[in-house]
Amino acid sequence: ILNTMATFKSGLSASADLYMSGFDTHANHDEDHEPNLAALTTGINYLWHLAESYGLADRLVVYLSSDFGRTPHYNSSEGKDHWSVGSSIIMANNPSWGNRVIGQTDAAQNTIKINPNTLKEDAVNGIDIEPKHVHDALRRELGIAEEEMFSPYGLRTNGVHLDIFNPNLG
Repeated sequence: ILNTMATFKSGLSASADLYMSGFDTHANHDEDHEPNLAALTTGINYLWHLAESYGLADRLVVYLSSDFGRTPHYNSSEGKDHWSVGSSIIMANNPSWGNRVIGQTDAAQNTIKINPNTLKEDAVNGIDIEPKHVHDALRRELGIAEEEMFSPYGLRTNGVHLDIFNPNLG
């Protein structure tokens, strides 16, 4: 984290991908997850502390996610296996769009569809929020969606663009 923030401060980098392992808990889920979540929270706090001290907090956007979620139930080894439903957290310093949740799951951790225009629950005309929608919205929010470097990496949203950064929706 320190090296990442130092490269931001120096102007040598504008983005970074930080990785933390230990969450693939097919056994002893609760025992392993608690210290990992504590370490992750400590790391995020440190990141924001450095951003403040380097004068970068107003320009920092942090996107937390995983490639998949964990099952809502335990397996025979007290672990949790891979689950297609995950979550994302996007953080910034006092954003107008912050402090809200878009999308949800039911008690069995199945997605509840949302209306792509209102971001509210819509079982009839709704869609599942997928990582491609979040990445598309983030690219649009950062003003880089039309950059040529992204053209080979289309997100296949089929024209569905969720306005998740609009504070009046959801």
